Amino acid sequence: MMRLITEYDVKMTKELAKWSVYPKDDSDIYLREDAPEEVKKYYEKLRREDSMFD
Repeated sequence: MMRLITEYDVKMTKELAKWSVYPKDDSDIYLREDAPEEVKKYYEKLRREDSMFD
């Protein structure tokens, strides 16, 4: 399934980069707890979509 990237996706991707934690030991990237609610919802949406391919 191919996703169409919207302006909202671009905006939220930038926000995710700002609010993500990148561990030095190459473990999974995760979202900071103090991230805005909109960013948390978008992050969870992406995780649900990605989990379909596991």
